[in-house]
Amino acid sequence: MMKVKRLYIALSTILIIAFLSSCSSERMAASRYVSNMDKGTILVKAPTVIFQKNSNVYTDLDTITDPYLLDSISYARTLALKNIDEAEYLNTFVNKYMSSLRRYGYNVVYDNGELDKSTLSEPIYNVKIDEIEMDESSDSLQYTVDHNNLTYYQFVKQATLAINTWVILGSPSNKLFGTHLLFDEDAVAEDFDCKFLFKDNGEVLFDCDKTEIDAEVLKNMAEILGDKYAIYTFDFILNRMVKLDLGYKFDGMFHRYTYYPEKNILKKIPEEDGFIELPYKGK
Repeated sequence: MMKVKRLYIALSTILIIAFLSSCSSERMAASRYVSNMDKGTILVKAPTVIFQKNSNVYTDLDTITDPYLLDSISYARTLALKNIDEAEYLNTFVNKYMSSLRRYGYNVVYDNGELDKSTLSEPIYNVKIDEIEMDESSDSLQYTVDHNNLTYYQFVKQATLAINTWVILGSPSNKLFGTHLLFDEDAVAEDFDCKFLFKDNGEVLFDCDKTEIDAEVLKNMAEILGDKYAIYTFDFILNRMVKLDLGYKFDGMFHRYTYYPEKNILKKIPEEDGFIELPYKGK
């Protein structure tokens, strides 16, 4: 029994040492990458349209058989999609994405198809914002209050806009880097500040202030997501380069890092912080 216990302790010690060694090696490799501030060039391409989807169900339109008429009426009833200015959203998103990437020391250039790529600093990374989809849906919020032994309730329709983004990232300078299809989803919802008002004459009112998903809210989301996906892009490049540096073939013992350029700090992050990688079949 003693031999088994000693063997268990020995194996546990070996695993702990291997774990700490793995963390140390990965941090050192990550530090080597961020220390080389001349990280090359990132070429960015973006779509010119946003795919719009209305997931709301309108039962009173079931009798309409003309798909174009149905689509037109459904779109007119949307609470968020009809406020989208595609050009403004895409310009704001791309400009913020590119400016945020520059914080890491990259030369970030928009690829208009007419670039002389021979003049660009290596390595070169290609980032294609492949698709942006906005999907509107709605749900009911219930507000309830008890007053004078009675329960009052009111339902409010809340619109939510899901924003799904697909990114293709590769490097023609490094075949080992590979080409990767990356995905993330975010959402913005209408915000409500509601309350019941009880008058002295017995009248009960329901007062509700609503912040709609208007053009200003969407522009703010474009700024937020542009910055967020710049961070996600750098994190993916950083951790991919660490794997290539250390020769990792599997993810089992790998720890992911992010970098804060303003503070020059590396920090370990959970696996779920960042893009979701999807199978890439090529295009």
